[in-house]
Amino acid sequence: MSFFLSYTSIFLCFEQHELEGHISDVTTCRFFPSGQVVLSGGADLRLKIWSIEDGSCPVTLKGHTAGLTSLQLDLDSLGNTLI
Repeated sequence: MSFFLSYTSIFLCFEQHELEGHISDVTTCRFFPSGQVVLSGGADLRLKIWSIEDGSCPVTLKGHTAGLTSLQLDLDSLGNTLI
C-alpha cells in the first residue's frame, strides 16, 4: 500500500514522493516542526517515520492494538518533540 505526499518547500518548489510501506490504508499523517520528517499512521497498526528528502522510511513502530486515527506532536520542556 502506498500514498502520495505532496508539499511545498520553503523555497516554493513543488515536491511529490510516493511513500510505500503501509499494508493497509493510511489514516493520518503529520509533519515534524522541521518540515523534513513526516509521520504516517494507518489501519495496519503501524506508525512510520519518513524522510522528506528522499522518501525513505528509516523507522516503523509496530505493536499498536488498534488502527491509528490521529497523531499529535508536542514539545517537552527541553524542546524535544514527543509523539
